[in-house]
Amino acid sequence: MEDYYLHHEHLEEHNQPLYFHEFARKLAVNGLQYLAEADFSTMVSTNFSPEVAKTLNEIGAHDIIQMEQYMDFVRCRYFRKTLICRSGIKLNRTLKPSVVEDLLLASDAVPASPDVTLAPAQTVAYQTPGGYKINCKSPLTKIALRTLLREWPMPVAFADLVARCKAEAAREGYPAEASDAEAFLAGEMLTSMAAGVVEWRLTPVPFTTTVADKPVATPFARLQADQGYRVTNLRGESVTLDELHRQVLKHLDGSRDITGLTEALMTPLKQGTLVLQQDSDKKSVTDEKDMRRLLRPALEKVLGNLARRALLHAGGQHAPATQIGRASCRERV
Repeated sequence: MEDYYLHHEHLEEHNQPLYFHEFARKLAVNGLQYLAEADFSTMVSTNFSPEVAKTLNEIGAHDIIQMEQYMDFVRCRYFRKTLICRSGIKLNRTLKPSVVEDLLLASDAVPASPDVTLAPAQTVAYQTPGGYKINCKSPLTKIALRTLLREWPMPVAFADLVARCKAEAAREGYPAEASDAEAFLAGEMLTSMAAGVVEWRLTPVPFTTTVADKPVATPFARLQADQGYRVTNLRGESVTLDELHRQVLKHLDGSRDITGLTEALMTPLKQGTLVLQQDSDKKSVTDEKDMRRLLRPALEKVLGNLARRALLHAGGQHAPATQIGRASCRERV
């Protein structure tokens, strides 16, 4: 049993479970109202089977609180990530594809088969590591998801995505009409967002996938690395590190380049708390000269891995102490 679960589920001073409709009623008497879920896809009834979606729409089509309550029942959902706002704010719950135009988009969805053709006659299934799925036929949509996966975890502005997709589609023999491509892709991305396959945001991310001369991680991540193998990245996700990645992350305070990191790691290598192995025979390296020779390419690989896990801060030495976003995924490096 995880410590956080024991603490919050069994030792929490205030722990009073509520049905969602009871929570909404308490909001109302305090001048607040339900806005949405942080995970937009959980609000979309079409993500259920057609039979379930039909019943949900019949029950709650005109009452979002009732709809959400019944979706809790169907999912057996015990925990929510709910956004609220003041009750005086007039909400517009009508979503049109045009809302995508000002967004930054990201996706780590991969095709179910490595043999992907852009031909519209072939339906390609895409799935994220979190289990979200979508089927695509359009060459433009397939190229968009391919582009977002290539850039992951960095988001891409929708306007930039449209331009890149049109150019790639033309090169690969599937030119898109300039007047229709933007509106079509906006609709496809909104559908992908509703399916949970594409993430969206309004503001730039605080991390970078480009390794600076003197890379920096947040003080919080460095503290976690100093204390153990599980750290929180700048997407708010829990990432489990091996010993080499942990030792490197501890020293990413923005003051060391590759040479400085090499010197910092020589101490644990000499002490035996960190071990390098030859690629050829997997034997441990004990000679100091060999350690230095092997460390540079190893460090370059490790820094690339940390960047792809959103653990390098884009703000250089001014990284904030904490950067917590959504915290539901776990990875291992």
